[in-house]
Amino acid sequence: MDKYSKWRDADTGINPFLPTKGRRTESTQWSEALAHVKNLLGPLAAIAKLAVLALIALLAFLLVHILGAVLTPLPLLRREWDKVVAFLCGRLALFLLGFYSITVEEVLPHKSKLSLREKNSIKKTTLRSMEPGDIIIANHSSYIDILYLATMYAPTFTQISPDANTLRAIPLHEALLATGAYPILNHPAANLTLATLVARARADPRTYGPIVVFPEATTTNGRALLRACDVWEGLKEQDAPRLHLVGLRYPCEEFSPAYVVGGKLSHLIGLASQFVNRLVVRVAFHHDAHFEGVVGWRHEAVGVGKNVGFHQRSSKSPSGTPVKKSVGGSTPVKRALGKMEEASEEIDVDRGSVTLHTAVEDMLVEVSKLKLTRLTVKDKASFFDFWINMKK
Repeated sequence: MDKYSKWRDADTGINPFLPTKGRRTESTQWSEALAHVKNLLGPLAAIAKLAVLALIALLAFLLVHILGAVLTPLPLLRREWDKVVAFLCGRLALFLLGFYSITVEEVLPHKSKLSLREKNSIKKTTLRSMEPGDIIIANHSSYIDILYLATMYAPTFTQISPDANTLRAIPLHEALLATGAYPILNHPAANLTLATLVARARADPRTYGPIVVFPEATTTNGRALLRACDVWEGLKEQDAPRLHLVGLRYPCEEFSPAYVVGGKLSHLIGLASQFVNRLVVRVAFHHDAHFEGVVGWRHEAVGVGKNVGFHQRSSKSPSGTPVKKSVGGSTPVKRALGKMEEASEEIDVDRGSVTLHTAVEDMLVEVSKLKLTRLTVKDKASFFDFWINMKK
């Protein structure tokens, strides 16, 4: 019996914790010669790259904390300065690690339910900026996730305490160090709700920025998703924040950028030894239509209109057929919202009311194009224990 079978998901047959190798292409004389060159020069190139990365990190620290301190009396300007430094230094670091070109695709969830005109209308009314207090929800499989998000959005990263479904804000360097580390299921310092953190970010945009949440609370090997921690309670009790979903994948042929367990430095050397790495990003920017039909969720700040929001789905008629709601008007966006809601009512027949937690899980599956397993961060902790004992 496979010694890792305990952590193979029964539904998908995937073990999301086992380090994987990329899919090798057919071997040729040219590819074998290239492999020999890589084995010879890769480690030397990796050492040089890591030295330059250390210099970039030092430069970023000086620009943000020393030179940036001059801009402290001007909070908005300081925030823009931090974003520029994060982008320039982060993109240079990604380039050094072989991510020369990053594929970014904008995704429209539930697009199969919409006509072409309705899709275009939603795209035109989508706000693509990520502001302080917005929530970026992403799958997590590598420290490159952290580096990419820091480069693009200069956000606030968080660490989840799964037992309590609370979290804490952490700086960039701590987020990088925490990637792939042993999951702390009950972190004493993670005592904030997400709603509280959103409120703080809105009150102090210079300090916080957008908030990154990895709902799986740990890393996987990039082949599947874990069940999300339910950290969303309380968000509906205040002005609803905008939720952006991001899926990150690393197509590879040999060494996988996904980091699950093992030595982080050795993994980084292996990643830097590769001359080319790939990252594919799929982003679903917030739109009211994406969450139409979510129970108890209210959103009046952005979207197609302040009267179009998230609310309790209607009950079924005595005959058992869903009662269709009218969203008013006849614009393509409003018709799209109506179709979203009708689709949600049909789903209600089988699985009951759709909560924000369920909606986020479903959308993350669609955006990331990964299958959802029944495993959780607690299973990752038990796998970690087994892995450590096996390596002794």
